[in-house]
Amino acid sequence: MVGPSVFSANAIVFDSFTNKKLAVLAGRHPFIVGGLGSFLAVVGLAISLMTLLASRDTVVKHAHETSKNVTAVLVSNIARTIETSDNALRGLIVALNKPAIQSMDPALRHELLFDRTAAEYVTGMGVTDDKGRLIDGCCSSTHTWDFSDRDYFTVHRQSPNVGLYASPVYQARTRQGARSIAITRRVNHPDGSFGGVAIEAIDVDYFNQLLSKLDVGPHGITAVVRTDGTLVARNPPVPMDRIAEPRKSAVFPRMLNRDSGFYASKSAIDGVFRLYTFQRVPGTPLIAVVAPAEDDVLAAWRRLSWVVGISASAVSVAFCAAVWLLAFAMRDQVKAQLLLTELTQTDALTGLKNRRALDEVLENEWSRLQRSDGCLSLLFVDADNFKQYND
Repeated sequence: MVGPSVFSANAIVFDSFTNKKLAVLAGRHPFIVGGLGSFLAVVGLAISLMTLLASRDTVVKHAHETSKNVTAVLVSNIARTIETSDNALRGLIVALNKPAIQSMDPALRHELLFDRTAAEYVTGMGVTDDKGRLIDGCCSSTHTWDFSDRDYFTVHRQSPNVGLYASPVYQARTRQGARSIAITRRVNHPDGSFGGVAIEAIDVDYFNQLLSKLDVGPHGITAVVRTDGTLVARNPPVPMDRIAEPRKSAVFPRMLNRDSGFYASKSAIDGVFRLYTFQRVPGTPLIAVVAPAEDDVLAAWRRLSWVVGISASAVSVAFCAAVWLLAFAMRDQVKAQLLLTELTQTDALTGLKNRRALDEVLENEWSRLQRSDGCLSLLFVDADNFKQYND
């Protein structure tokens, strides 16, 4: 029975023989070995590059998800404010249609309807007649204001189906021309004809305060725009002469065709490339936009990329150098081994093959004959009459 030690010894001999064969083969073809090492180094660099690109996509997706959440919070706050204003307008219209309210003393009616208009962002509330003249409002019970030229009046006069309307930004005729938007609803006469407009004015600073609380990086922006392409608010703010209307942007139509979305674009105002996430405020023409700068989003990734790129390049160059040096060293070793073999098999005096060479040839031929079951003939010829000298 053959023990495990015999198999182990045979395996060691086989491995040693195989390694020697491989070393000789590599030494005879150093450029193939060096080229293969260079190829492996390039493959390693390519894998590192693909890994970095995949991590970049992950960073961008994470930024998009974060922006999506921030946008949802912004939309929720604006929607809640608009809903509160809408409820106030509906309550005002219902109250004005009650005979008991209509027959009240004007001063008492004014106090009942408008003195508790408490929200700090509401800068004005009132109702007009069908000519656009203010009937009553929270600013004063005696007034001569005419809003017939305002878009939020004409849009309701022209159509009974507008419902809740949010106007573009305008300069108020009170409060030193403060910028506001109007939230309005149509008021009808009992026969359904146009009877005026109920108005609630919201200070644009309310939107600016909302936007300023959102952290989107040092070069990011947040904004509220209308579907007609006009800007309501932006943080950080920009001078009026530098404001570029959103509708002039090539990507603005995407925002009109979808309730929410994501795109990347360069700003027409400051030239910064940003990752834009937008979402429509339900039931209004308002769109909330959150846009961190790409440089801010990828800052940490780029630092990591430099470290990984330099490290991977250094390792690849070192690997290539080591492989090429090893290949040439093995070539030199094979050359030296061949030279030594040649010296050990050649007679120094005659330059002919010696007895050692004969023994190796005989051994090889004998092994071959054993495999093929053939015959072997051996003929010795003293071609130079040197046998007597040897004897």
